[in-house]
Amino acid sequence: MISRTTAAMLFGRTNPLGKEIMTNYRSRARLEVIGLVGDVRQTGLTTEPGCQIHLPLPYGASQYVVARILSQSHDFAADIRSTVRAMDRSAAAGNRDRG
Repeated sequence: MISRTTAAMLFGRTNPLGKEIMTNYRSRARLEVIGLVGDVRQTGLTTEPGCQIHLPLPYGASQYVVARILSQSHDFAADIRSTVRAMDRSAAAGNRDRG
């Protein structure tokens, strides 16, 4: 998946879904765009988001998942832990409430 900024930079106004991106990322020279996501301000609220590519957990360098839930009507943490464990049984999956 790629961010809107990345899509605009690489493909302009053309629909990016199904297009390929050439990379030098590990052993995957080509990545297919399977989704488009909004931009994320990863380094602070005053810094404009840059180009971002979101990879499946097995390919990503990060060993964590961050989720921000606005509704308290459902235990989303349990759903997220279950999904992470289904992907990797050895993954540590907990939640940290920042209140």
